[in-house]
Amino acid sequence: MKKIVWFWNFVHYSLFLFFKYCGDIITYPLFKIFNIGKVKDGYYRKGVFNPKEQVSNALNNPTYGTRMMFAGAGLNILMLLLLFGLFNLLKVLNILPKDTPIKTAIIITILIALMFNYFLIFKGDSYLDYFREFNEMKNRKRIANFALSAIICMLILSFSIYMFLLT
Repeated sequence: MKKIVWFWNFVHYSLFLFFKYCGDIITYPLFKIFNIGKVKDGYYRKGVFNPKEQVSNALNNPTYGTRMMFAGAGLNILMLLLLFGLFNLLKVLNILPKDTPIKTAIIITILIALMFNYFLIFKGDSYLDYFREFNEMKNRKRIANFALSAIICMLILSFSIYMFLLT
């Protein structure tokens, strides 16, 4: 179980890095605007001495940053897709009745996904300890684990789509 928790935390870390790097590309023009003299003076008069650092901290902070919220939402969606695919698999294998309402399946999978991710990732901010561990990891090992987590995410996505098409 410990390895599953470690891997799921690494998937969360990978999603965080993905959103961080994509967001850095999108916000690059905004950071260039902060270098304009009049913009710097305007912020300086309002008491903000380094607006680039303030915005970067608000976006990238692992405790409360916007990109952390996106990573958490992505993790919940990924778990939701996996559970929904399993639900459809159970319907295809006739373990669950074919006429099970879709609303029931969605509500049950959402509740299970939220509880699973809360207890494995977010309870007590345990993901921050894993993030420190992953930041200290050698780059080569981190890239290999990142590639593995990307492959697993694609497999979950394709599995859920395939199971949806079967039902």
